[in-house]
Amino acid sequence: MKKVWHTPSKAWFAAAAVAAALSGCTPHDNAVASSSARTSQDASESSNAPTAARERPAKLDTSLKRRTVGGKFIVEIAPPASGTSVGRIQSWTLTLQTATGEPVEGANIDVSGEMPEHGHGLPTDPQVKPTIHAGRYTLDSMKFNMGGWWELHLKIRGPRGADRITFNTVLAE
Repeated sequence: MKKVWHTPSKAWFAAAAVAAALSGCTPHDNAVASSSARTSQDASESSNAPTAARERPAKLDTSLKRRTVGGKFIVEIAPPASGTSVGRIQSWTLTLQTATGEPVEGANIDVSGEMPEHGHGLPTDPQVKPTIHAGRYTLDSMKFNMGGWWELHLKIRGPRGADRITFNTVLAE
């Protein structure tokens, strides 16, 4: 007796997609990138694309104000006054200064984030907008979908050049 091979139907593919969505699994969660060890500063080249899972460093720098990798800027981020929480859209404040402490106006800042221990990115696409205060920007649409270690990657293009920085934050699990 000859075996007959069947091609999965469109309904099968649709059912598989629904099952994946209901389980919380997305293609974003399943992608795997290089698993090479990176420091938090070096990781800032990534986008919202997921990466391979990494273990949390024993000494994690969670400071909210630092110099960028190339030393061109001093960046400070501040969570909302009400605090950072899981599952809530929030706005953060970002202060940008030159290496000598002068406010930087007119910068373009791209933000991405990831949860290194889980290998996935932020569930939102945060945007940075200038405020009326010199050197101060609003980081809108921040949302963390679970507690744990998160990295926020900033790519800055200002009048004095481009640089990058990564901030670490740990939310209650």
